[in-house]
Amino acid sequence: MLDKQQVKLHFSRNAQSYDNYAVVQKKMATKLAKLLEANNKNPQAILEIGCGTGNYTQILAEKYPHAQILATDISAEMLAITKHKLAAYPNISYQLADGEKIELGGKFDLITSNAVFQWFTDYKATFKRYLELLELNGQLLYATFGERTFNEMHNSFALAYKKLGLENTGVHGPKFVTTTQLQEFSNNLAWQTVFLEEEQAEYFNTAKEFLQSVKKVGANNASTSEKLLVSRRLLLQMLNEYQTTYQKANQVRATYHIIYGLHQKRQ
Repeated sequence: MLDKQQVKLHFSRNAQSYDNYAVVQKKMATKLAKLLEANNKNPQAILEIGCGTGNYTQILAEKYPHAQILATDISAEMLAITKHKLAAYPNISYQLADGEKIELGGKFDLITSNAVFQWFTDYKATFKRYLELLELNGQLLYATFGERTFNEMHNSFALAYKKLGLENTGVHGPKFVTTTQLQEFSNNLAWQTVFLEEEQAEYFNTAKEFLQSVKKVGANNASTSEKLLVSRRLLLQMLNEYQTTYQKANQVRATYHIIYGLHQKRQ
């Protein structure tokens, strides 16, 4: 299970470096904007869950200049960066909040989020709350990481355990949700649901550089049940397996499995 305090700490600690490393997250924000164009009807009240450093927030503010946007985040440091970056946009207000524990009195035409839902612990209860916050025909639109994200790293750890003759003690790094799970969490709720999936590849000079990039966007493990102590020997073997197995043209690949979810509140 995720430790939300660790999630908050990781993102707060890396708020200043986030924009330099969030390459895939920015591509996800662009794709979300295209999905908004295709599926949304000029929302007047927008709730953003987990605004981070404001890249997606800016897209929303420019696309819907007459809408009132409430941008929330679990990290005060992230909110401070967004407030400074987007000070010229008068239609944005801000609130420090855990996206799973939103307590608001108003209603929204659109609730949206980019690269945040993978840190949730209770999707079913959270989706039910979002449904309550949406106007009739309102939409929930989000992008999150799916279970095939970082499969190269997971496979490399498995190879490392085998090569060293060690017992595989579990998954290293964050565990991500599946589309099937998201569908199950959404069942019996009064909305229509559509999912899209894609894979994005990012390339690094070394496997070690990939791990550093993951840390710089705050995406390192924050599990309460799997705070695994990785020995130097195991880590070096994993990096060697990663480099050997996934290197091509002097670069190594890291896969991001992205799930886009669109839910529309119905009668």
